[in-house]
Amino acid sequence: MPYGLSSSPSAFQKILSSILQGLKGAQNMMDDIVVHGKDQIEHDQRLERVLTKLSHYNVTLNADKCKFSADEVDFLSFRVSAQGIQPTTSNVRAILDLKEPTNRTELASFLGTTNFYLKCVQNYADKTEPLRKLLSKDTSGRPQQSSFNQLKADIASPPVLAHFDPDAETIVSTDASGIALGAVLSQVISGEERPIAFWSRTLTETQRKYSTGEREALGWSDRLHQYNFDVQYTSGKNNTVPDMLSRLVFNNLSQCEEVLSAEAELQVMSELCESLGKFVTPEELKHTSTEDTLLTQVRDFVTNGWLNKTPNGLEVYEKIKDELFIFNSACVGRGERAIIPESLQQRVLYMAHNGHPGIVKMKQKCCESVWWPGIDRQIEKFVKDCEACVLSEKSMKPVAAPAQFIPWPEKPWQQLQIDIFGEVQIAPRDKRFLVVVHDMHSKWPEIAATGTVTSKTIIDVFTNLFTRWGLPDIIMSDNGPQFCSYEFKQVWKYNTGRPLDTIRRAMVVLNASTESSKKA
Repeated sequence: MPYGLSSSPSAFQKILSSILQGLKGAQNMMDDIVVHGKDQIEHDQRLERVLTKLSHYNVTLNADKCKFSADEVDFLSFRVSAQGIQPTTSNVRAILDLKEPTNRTELASFLGTTNFYLKCVQNYADKTEPLRKLLSKDTSGRPQQSSFNQLKADIASPPVLAHFDPDAETIVSTDASGIALGAVLSQVISGEERPIAFWSRTLTETQRKYSTGEREALGWSDRLHQYNFDVQYTSGKNNTVPDMLSRLVFNNLSQCEEVLSAEAELQVMSELCESLGKFVTPEELKHTSTEDTLLTQVRDFVTNGWLNKTPNGLEVYEKIKDELFIFNSACVGRGERAIIPESLQQRVLYMAHNGHPGIVKMKQKCCESVWWPGIDRQIEKFVKDCEACVLSEKSMKPVAAPAQFIPWPEKPWQQLQIDIFGEVQIAPRDKRFLVVVHDMHSKWPEIAATGTVTSKTIIDVFTNLFTRWGLPDIIMSDNGPQFCSYEFKQVWKYNTGRPLDTIRRAMVVLNASTESSKKA
């Protein structure tokens, strides 16, 4: 392979990786090959296999550069040992020798260099924040100098990251703040929880407008769903590292993430604005939301996180903070509904009451697209104060009919109550319904199991009962179609010689009988 070609390194890496493929305990990066084992015997066996494979493909090694049976080795700018992973001594010394940046280009280069050891330095973003501010502002002073010195000192003495063990209990601790996501991958090794790696990333401008619950959900990667794991809630004070990482900002978002987030926000805006179109325009809602003092506070809390003590007037919003989000830059939403500023609420009520719907229908109409605290009470008052609705009794609550007194029958089987129970799906097909007959004098029940509840079936049940007990004077039912059918009425009239009374007519007869008894 000729030297100087831009594709030479990748081609060499592919060839050597193909040669070592399938050999356990062997990895390479370009011409650096590492062979490892849990003990000397396994190490020697794996090394022998690697040397045999390299010899088979005529790969030559430089003996002066080879190290055998080493306790630690430098690989990919990290020192790897049985205890864990640390930055290499040479790289640490080079970072310590770096001079203070004198311009933004040098500062960006310094941050890029130290960012390579991000997973080894706890609180990295917090410690680099004063320096990152210099990339966008012409400021300098003691915080930046202290941050520069502290960062170099921390890289010089980082914690040792443990090796990942596929068989050990693995813990992924995540958290989300208003500006970033944070996570720590750790494992329980020899009874002690040790960090494997730290991770965090900043949220896009769109993601910062998500509700708290949505931001917390972002703390879980889709890749985790490939595994079986248990979710355990840990409060922020006991979840210190991921909680801290989630509150730090890293300016490492790709343009692709920003584009996807913008497309998602456009879709949300499109759906919300379409449902809001019958009440207010998106421009009106954005303008009034910007000027609304209360929604400005809510918008600030949704973006930056809620305080431990909620200010007066925002308690109702704090209770639903997990449902709140921001769209169209300044508008606040709850779930799939837009929160209407106070200055537009009366107008929305007038438009929602177009056609004079009742309280229930007006609530249904509003709950599809708008919300604000106390909207249900305002709708009820609005309909009750509407003159047209008052005249049509739409604002009047339905009044339950007064209970009707039924006198106790003088003798058994004089007055019956009948009802149908079912269908019971688990019962045999011919016994899925129960025809229940109750004697109101003796409280005697009669129950017949049937497969259907047609008029013919009910007639057969009554024929059997009348044969055994005789004909009653009154039968009370819920006026079901079986009892009001032409066939049932004809059978009743044939047996009693009088027409079948409905519930209302039966109550008139009973009341008349009661009054006669009182006069007597």
